[in-house]
Amino acid sequence: MLPVLIGPLHGKVDTMTVDDITRNVQFMLDRNGRLTAVVLTPELWRQILDALEEAEDRALIRMLRERILVGPDASAALRWEDVVQDWT
Repeated sequence: MLPVLIGPLHGKVDTMTVDDITRNVQFMLDRNGRLTAVVLTPELWRQILDALEEAEDRALIRMLRERILVGPDASAALRWEDVVQDWT
C-alpha cells in the first residue's frame, strides 16, 4: 500500500497507509449486509480533516501562484492606491 500523509495533528505529521487507516475504522451493516455507517475514532477523524484542509490549502496556493505569475493586469489585481481608503 502507498502511504497517505495524515496531519499535522498536535504539531506532528504522520504517514499512514490505507491499511493503517482502515484498521481504525468500524463498518456498520444492516441485516441485509448493506453498509449503513462508518465509525471513526475522534483522533482519526481529526487527522482526516487536517489532511483535507492541507490539500485544500495546497490547491489554493497553486491557484493563487498561477494568478501571480500571469501578472497584475491579466489577473485582474487591484492597485493598492485604488483600495487603500477602504482598508484604513
